[in-house]
Amino acid sequence: MTDHLGDLQNLLSGNIKIRPPKPEVAEWPVIGQQVFQQWSEVSANTAEYLKNHRESVIAASKTILGLAGTATVDVLIFVAAFIITGVMLAYTQEADVTFERIFIRFTTAEKGPRLRKLSIATIRSVAVGVIGVAFIQALILGVGLLLADIPAAGLLALLIFFIGILQLPALIVTIPAVMYLWSMDFSTTHNTIFTVWLIVGGFSDQILKPLLLGRGVDAPMVIILIGALGGMISGGLIGLFVGGVTLALGYKIFMEWVNEPDGVAGLIDDVNVETGSENS
Repeated sequence: MTDHLGDLQNLLSGNIKIRPPKPEVAEWPVIGQQVFQQWSEVSANTAEYLKNHRESVIAASKTILGLAGTATVDVLIFVAAFIITGVMLAYTQEADVTFERIFIRFTTAEKGPRLRKLSIATIRSVAVGVIGVAFIQALILGVGLLLADIPAAGLLALLIFFIGILQLPALIVTIPAVMYLWSMDFSTTHNTIFTVWLIVGGFSDQILKPLLLGRGVDAPMVIILIGALGGMISGGLIGLFVGGVTLALGYKIFMEWVNEPDGVAGLIDDVNVETGSENS
């Protein structure tokens, strides 16, 4: 931790110094040689490297700043949504009655309350089973990354959170983190403890999902994945949350309609009525 603070002080003072990579970095699979070469060039003469790669650095900086600005706006919207939700919770009972009336209006007095309960159970299941698991796993791994003295532990934990919502394995982040551990001058005991921590934490969602998803009505993971990806593309950070919940709810309502005992019979009766009208 002290070394990282020293690097930050050098950066703020304009005296940029980057430590050279360890020889073990070159042994990383696939990207090891390229990372080692670029890292060595930067550490040998940082100012000269930045000068020679000025355009690439500027382009990368613009991209990073753009992403940071978008993320900031999304976080502010997210906070505003929490505030609005808090206000709405004050009128929960009235809203519940209103939504039940809306469902009854669209369907019948018998199906409306059942459809409302299905919607509540589906939203609760996705929120707890997907977003909740992603948050718990990101918290477990984030603490491990921080204690293991891995740089940017907070950003990596946030990335794990997003990966969890997308239903992708957290090992995408934890395996490179373990490779970094063994490439540094940490003790064998230190590396062994946090390697076990990160690998076990990467598989923790396989234990948490059955426990939490069992509390509500679960939807297929592919539905949540498609909804989260589509929501992220169209709505950014907020869409990442809303997309999975919306598509899962739509799927459950659609399947409820398909599985109704009188659904097909009613459709056939409607077709027969229309056919008889046309013939007459």
